[in-house]
Amino acid sequence: MVKKIRVGKISSATTDQKLFDHFSKVGTVTSAAITQGINPKKHTGYGYVIMGSDKEMEEAIRKLNNSLLDGNRISVMEAHFLDQEKRQYYHRHY
Repeated sequence: MVKKIRVGKISSATTDQKLFDHFSKVGTVTSAAITQGINPKKHTGYGYVIMGSDKEMEEAIRKLNNSLLDGNRISVMEAHFLDQEKRQYYHRHY
């Protein structure tokens, strides 16, 4: 399973490229993307980054959590995803 970093509190001025560049300071970034909301001109304020290795991911979380990016102190943590079986359970019961 691919481990991702969830980045929160992203400034409206931040782009995918700025997010990519910020995380590149601590290691190899495979991808970086800010999630888009319903309005295509405004993003949701959070995104996901995939680093080249688990070690780089852990270092990015440790070094970049609460760092400044475009004037905002971002929150950086490991993204947690439900496996397929749990998703189906929650979909049926909630």
